Amino acid sequence: MGQELTQALLESPCMQKVKKESGGAATCVDESLLRLAVQKAPLATMKYLVNELGAPSLSAVVDADGMSLLHHCARGGGSAKVLEFLLYDGECGKLQESMLDKQDRFGRTALHWATLNGHHAVVKTLVESK
Repeated sequence: MGQELTQALLESPCMQKVKKESGGAATCVDESLLRLAVQKAPLATMKYLVNELGAPSLSAVVDADGMSLLHHCARGGGSAKVLEFLLYDGECGKLQESMLDKQDRFGRTALHWATLNGHHAVVKTLVESK
């Protein structure tokens, strides 16, 4: 599933637009593909997508509702490895505290989404990260 998901994400119209118009700095995403990627894709797929898009920061990737990759991961109960990858903005090794406090257009943080959807392991990881 990971390889098919990666290919679908890279071929989505939004990703093509991002790569063409902003030199790879991701600023918008195809929400359904993004949600699926952060919830279901293995960490290797997420790393590949970040490298392929050349996004300067994972926190720069948001959908039309202002939801970041971390929001979607927390909302859908993504894997601990993907969650950690997002919290540390890829492999930079430094916790991105601003990601923890980032609100979508509804005023919800990743912690709010994880709590609302009963993803206890995600809640624990987010709380322990603060």
